[in-house]
Amino acid sequence: MNESASLIDEHEPLTELEGIDLYDRARLIDEGVTNVEALAHHDIIELTLMTRIPVSRLLDWLDQAILHLRMGKEERSAVLERLRQYGIRTATDLVKACEDEDRRARLECVFNVTPTPPSTNPQMSPRLDILLRALKDEEWLQNLLQWHAPQKHKPLHLPENDPRGRNVPRMRIASASPCSAVSAI
Repeated sequence: MNESASLIDEHEPLTELEGIDLYDRARLIDEGVTNVEALAHHDIIELTLMTRIPVSRLLDWLDQAILHLRMGKEERSAVLERLRQYGIRTATDLVKACEDEDRRARLECVFNVTPTPPSTNPQMSPRLDILLRALKDEEWLQNLLQWHAPQKHKPLHLPENDPRGRNVPRMRIASASPCSAVSAI
């Protein structure tokens, strides 16, 4: 039997996360990541360097792992499946979805037994609020939210002259056609 295979912890298996194939699982196991919990608490930078798995893929798995671990074990698969029906597969998806009050109210039904909206049943437990507070305490969540945030780039400022005093030619598009010629100003 393969030494790596004997170290696999089948409690919270990596196969519960979307997108992990057998090859990726073997690379993660070689680095000591044998289950979802180990992935959620592993040094992601070290894991990136050692496994050579693309950063975006590792971060997606980490994001899924965080949400997976914060769900109650008894109902985890049912709640995660209902969240996927709303397009939510990761912790950051859930946090972002709950920023909108209307979507948050609809998601509250996913976490409660009764199918009625929270506004009509004030006796419901605040499970979604508890989950969101727990997620915000996660070590990597702020980094993941930043990773998913739209990047705002400042326009590139090109100097009129290069440091040696020569004039730097500016380029402009001659027409709106995608195949238009570029001419110097």
